Amino acid sequence: MVTPLGQGWEDFEARLAMTPWAWDIRVLTPLSEGQGAPEVIARAIRAHSLGVDLLVVTRGGGSGVTAAYDTAVVATAVCQAACP
Repeated sequence: MVTPLGQGWEDFEARLAMTPWAWDIRVLTPLSEGQGAPEVIARAIRAHSLGVDLLVVTRGGGSGVTAAYDTAVVATAVCQAACP
């Protein structure tokens, strides 16, 4: 999972807790603010989409720390990820 810690992660974690399955989750919290943040997030997606069954990219609501997730470089990394 690639996420800034906060509401997005908490909501996702709560939903997983409602399922009957056990989960092996790796949470990556890359730099989420500033000029270089989109590329850092994209690199995390590309590097960590290998060897997993599913990669989740989540962010909270609003703007601020989530703006870097709303960029073309992050969208391209998601589309090119090695897993769904």
